Amino acid sequence: NDRGVRGSILQKISILETQLDKSALNSSVFEPMCSGFTDSSGPLRELTLKSTIVLVPKLNHANLEKLVRYLVRLQADPEASIRTNTVIFIGK
Repeated sequence: NDRGVRGSILQKISILETQLDKSALNSSVFEPMCSGFTDSSGPLRELTLKSTIVLVPKLNHANLEKLVRYLVRLQADPEASIRTNTVIFIGK
């Protein structure tokens, strides 16, 4: 299923990230990946958050702004672990 595929990709993002250039990441990968921030599944939201940290150095300004908006929303997430990991993410 779609969530299973997304979860598997997110778990391997540090490997995949080395194969993507900045242009491909910003134009084709980041936007679809952001759907994980608003998914109804708490574990998938958390995995999306944790996986995104390796991509930050390659994100362009517009995508960094989008990411900040998602992080603001995640700070009010019903799941305590997601709120905690959001603060850790911002600290890094």
